[in-house]
Amino acid sequence: MEYLKSPAPDAVLLCGFDHHMPFLHLDRKWKRLWKAFAAKKICLCQETVVGTKYPNNEKKTRSAAECVDLLLYPCESDTPFFQSLGKEAKYQPFAVDELVFQSTTPWEERNPVPLFFGKLEVPGDPRLYEERREWLKRFSENTPYDTLPYRRRLTAKH
Repeated sequence: MEYLKSPAPDAVLLCGFDHHMPFLHLDRKWKRLWKAFAAKKICLCQETVVGTKYPNNEKKTRSAAECVDLLLYPCESDTPFFQSLGKEAKYQPFAVDELVFQSTTPWEERNPVPLFFGKLEVPGDPRLYEERREWLKRFSENTPYDTLPYRRRLTAKH
C-alpha cells in the first residue's frame, strides 16, 4: 500500500492474473489506491471477456477498468465491449483462451504424452526445485513425458 502512495516508475504493466485483475478493485481501499496511483497503469487482459462461462465477467472487468489507464486485450470479438468502457483500449493478439484457440487435431489422434515446461535447476542452489525433480521422477515411472527446456532471455544480472 505504501508503494502505491508514492510510486517510483512512470508506468506499471499489470499482467499474469485474472481477466479482471481482482486485486485492483474487489476491495474499496485498494480500488481507491489504484485509482489514485500516479504512474500510468497498463492492464494486459489475457482472457476473452464477453461470452465466457464465468459469471459477471463483463461487470468485473468494467470495475477493474476504472483503475487503469490503458487496456490491451487479445480477443477481437471483445472490441465493442472495450470500446464501451470509455478508456483507451487496444486489440493485441498476444494471448489465447478456449474461445479463441481451437485445435484442428481431434483428441483421438493426439499423442497422449504430457509436456513439462519449467525450471528444474538453479545454479548455486541444488536444493531449489528438488521436490519438483522428485515428483517428475516418480511421474516418469508410470507415464512418459516430454520436456521443453526453460530459458530466460535475460541473465540474472539484468
